[in-house]
Amino acid sequence: MQIRCYSCKMPISIGRGSVNQALNIVHEDDLVYYDFNCPKCRKSNRVSKKQLLHASPTWEYQSTEKPVDKKTDTKKAPVKKPAKKAPAKKIPAAKAPAKKTPAKKSPAKKAPAKKDTKKK
Repeated sequence: MQIRCYSCKMPISIGRGSVNQALNIVHEDDLVYYDFNCPKCRKSNRVSKKQLLHASPTWEYQSTEKPVDKKTDTKKAPVKKPAKKAPAKKIPAAKAPAKKTPAKKSPAKKAPAKKDTKKK
């Protein structure tokens, strides 16, 4: 099946397997459209159920749920208990090396202001 992205106009090829998956989803959720994402621009492109059915005329609904066998339900396999693990030994944590702290910087000292000795 070939569709064209409505945004970037790139042709998108959709295989029969993807069409069948889309038809299953549309049928299960009772949808009218299915959205295919463009690989180039990542925009979703709506494809109607009618177009999907036209692309795959031999499609038949296949349930995604697995059928439950009554024979396998009645016989349960014995459950093995996991072996107990020995408690982990506590290892004392290694002391971290002392962190070097930078020397404290004090503000620069200003020289005292000079007094004018000139007389007026």
